Amino acid sequence: MPLDPGPVPPPQGHQTAPPISPEEFALLSELLYRHVGIRLKSAKQSLVQSRLRKRLAALGLDNWGRYYAYLVGHNAEIPHFLDALTTNETFFLREEEHWEFLRRHIVPEVAARRRGAEREFSVWSAAASSGEELYSAALVLQESLPLPEAWRLRLVGSDVNSEVLDRARQGRYGTYAVRNLPDKLRQRYFTPADEPPGVPGWQVAAHLRRHCRFVGHNLLQPFPETGFDLVLCRNVFIYFDQRAKERALSHLIPATTVGGYLMFSHTEALIPPMPNLERVRSSIYRRVR
Repeated sequence: MPLDPGPVPPPQGHQTAPPISPEEFALLSELLYRHVGIRLKSAKQSLVQSRLRKRLAALGLDNWGRYYAYLVGHNAEIPHFLDALTTNETFFLREEEHWEFLRRHIVPEVAARRRGAEREFSVWSAAASSGEELYSAALVLQESLPLPEAWRLRLVGSDVNSEVLDRARQGRYGTYAVRNLPDKLRQRYFTPADEPPGVPGWQVAAHLRRHCRFVGHNLLQPFPETGFDLVLCRNVFIYFDQRAKERALSHLIPATTVGGYLMFSHTEALIPPMPNLERVRSSIYRRVR
């Protein structure tokens, strides 16, 4: 039986919403899937309720059906909805094998290919979250490129979540995020900064931040930039079904230069076979045409 949320009232101050029902969860999860390709399992019902409770309170709504109706009728609420449900946690130099492959294989290949030409190295972090992945790439390139000051770095991070992008632009992190960094790299590329105020943390140094920019983007839509030597799309496809993966790949591959690389997480399901992708090793692919 279709859920009938009734008329949606204007905001009336804080109200406490009842537990979300399976029918309401199904409506909200389907809406999330339509927008960003993330399919939530029923076990996530309590997570959805806890993350969206503040939105109901902010709008003065007292049940989840009315919140769904509000979402359908007010496009301005969609970014808040997506922000609440796509927050995730990451840290610097996550999955060390990828960064070692960048140092040992991709950097030498690009350096040889660009010898005598314009020296640009480009990276797209396609699900950048709060920025640790893109800043990790910038750090590795600074450490491994021959004469790094002679290179132009085009480093772009994108995410559907506007709140984490704001954090990424600030480049401020707690001690958990930098725990895998050797002391010498932390001293070279970070400055002490409280995060949050009163709690010891670190900020990415200005000379590294200047190479990185962050933009809003939905992986189910084409990306406006192309020609990337490396595209990182890690810990995203674990939330996608086959159809969403194929749609995202149809945008990731054209953004990668021929001969460039795409990296996915080791924990993700197999990437759908694509005629212009060659598997190099587990979770690492190369665009061949």
